[in-house]
Amino acid sequence: INLDDGTTHWKFARGKSFDGRITAYNDSYFCYSRIINSNGHEEQIAYKGDIQTGCLTEFLSANFSEDYISLDGAAGWVIYVVKPPNDDIRLLVIYAEPLPNWNVNSFMGMYNTQTQEWEYERKLMAPPTQNTSVFMPPKIYGNKVYANVGHSLVCHDLQTGEQLWSRDFTQDFMFSGFIIEEDKIIANNEDLTLYCLNPNNGRVIWTEESAGTSGRMSYLNGIVYFVGGSSGRLHAVDINTGEIVWKIEASNLGEAAGNNFKTNAVYVIPAKNGNPAKVIALSHLYAYCFEAYQ
Repeated sequence: INLDDGTTHWKFARGKSFDGRITAYNDSYFCYSRIINSNGHEEQIAYKGDIQTGCLTEFLSANFSEDYISLDGAAGWVIYVVKPPNDDIRLLVIYAEPLPNWNVNSFMGMYNTQTQEWEYERKLMAPPTQNTSVFMPPKIYGNKVYANVGHSLVCHDLQTGEQLWSRDFTQDFMFSGFIIEEDKIIANNEDLTLYCLNPNNGRVIWTEESAGTSGRMSYLNGIVYFVGGSSGRLHAVDINTGEIVWKIEASNLGEAAGNNFKTNAVYVIPAKNGNPAKVIALSHLYAYCFEAYQ
């Protein structure tokens, strides 16, 4: 879709199902679907798409051990392919293999597109459990890789793949996720807590009461914004102190009692040309535009 005028650039029906995850790659993109490999097992691989035409080509498979095949016949899944900043040759690859009793091993590797070889691979991200899935694309910050793996936040060295630290939590970050801003990790956990962590060592800087199943977070000028899933309120939190500076209810804005904000992403627009910075959030009835807290 052309973002300037909303016209459709191309569209067509795929011949098979593709995973909803999409990641960017220069003038192309990656998406993911299953194939039958040479051993007769299913595996999920990365496809490379042409942004101008939408055409897809099979691109990358991981070296799955095939020690165990899942009940649906899968040997493993490539989950994310991410291009490191300022690097047009190498690709960070996140993939997983099934284990008995519904356990999962999640790995990361670095693939060199020029040599078509792995610089490293099969770097285990967390001890296997039934919940060791990588729920969202990893973040690359300061030559380190950060990921949410099940109930853990982990940090790996980008160049070697070696794990630098891991911190476990009682619940996961699947819905709200985490962001990294101003040398701080801000992570919204299903345990009803918003965490601020030091990205160098994973130590907790502060915590603040949050809301379960919250929406994705947005950051602007020292403030993180999100909608709390259990409360339906628009939250704004100072990332330096953990202070909640907003907790706005839609029902206080003229809507019926019990109306909430939706846990879609909260959108932020920086100040420009004399116009103040803005925050946009959605209820089930309206879109609201607020002047940003700062």
